[in-house]
Amino acid sequence: MGPLLPQNIPCVIKNTGNPSAPGSIIDGNVKSESLQVKGITNLDNLAMFNVSGPGMQGMVGMASRVFSAMSGAGISVIFNYSVFV
Repeated sequence: MGPLLPQNIPCVIKNTGNPSAPGSIIDGNVKSESLQVKGITNLDNLAMFNVSGPGMQGMVGMASRVFSAMSGAGISVIFNYSVFV
């Protein structure tokens, strides 16, 4: 989205299961600050999730508990860590 919006180029997102449907248009016309699209992705055989919350700051062992539960379920983890202040 980054390269498109400054140039006022709309992005049309279509449903690959129903390409004749109108889809969604993403452009610079923001109608709600809280509903802005941050990103779109499709990765086959990969699920992405976010574990966050104000009560987690300083919570020792949280990542260990999450990854242990996933390991116990036979789930491989590709780890990406970000901190936003």
